[in-house]
Amino acid sequence: MRPPALALALLLFGFAALLHVEPAWALEPGTSLLSLEVAQGTADLVSPDGPSLSAYDHPELGVQLGYWRLVNDALAVNLGVGFGAIRERNQADGHEDRYYQQRSWNVRLGADRTLELGHNTVFFFGPGVEYWSGYARFIDLLGSGTVTAPTVTRLSVSGRFGGMMVVSDSFSIIGHMGYRFGYAGASNATAKTQWYTGGVEAGAGLAYAF
Repeated sequence: MRPPALALALLLFGFAALLHVEPAWALEPGTSLLSLEVAQGTADLVSPDGPSLSAYDHPELGVQLGYWRLVNDALAVNLGVGFGAIRERNQADGHEDRYYQQRSWNVRLGADRTLELGHNTVFFFGPGVEYWSGYARFIDLLGSGTVTAPTVTRLSVSGRFGGMMVVSDSFSIIGHMGYRFGYAGASNATAKTQWYTGGVEAGAGLAYAF
């Protein structure tokens, strides 16, 4: 099954490919862009496991807001802020509903090489660093009411590639995929855990140039 963000990117680019739009903006030094994407990634979390903390990963969905600044004809610096969440409902005959929730936020600083392909398409790729923080909450799942697990923090290096297709004077459809590798950890009053982690992330949405 394709990730939702990837499926959305394929749908948006397929639609945009049917359009014939002459771009009213170009990737010139000083150009700025704002992007808003539906994003999918992987959350690194812990659950209480007796006297210790047990690490696990789980998919997450969210939104990502990005700011780009073109410093020359082929290089852009970018800053992104994202928020992720999941809510899972568990039902069983003869039992009350139980819930699993997770919340996260992240910030990423990076640089992208940009290449204009044709009249209305831009390809980009580049590295970045990301800080991520998130936690899980178990509601009647662990036999002790609502339990909020300790917050996990993660620092990663990442690489990504993607594209933009112009669809109007200032707007374009944007999509990207990336991979990150990093180190995560969490602690409470009596226990702590650390581990190396990696994962794929993707997003698709709209970008506005000004």
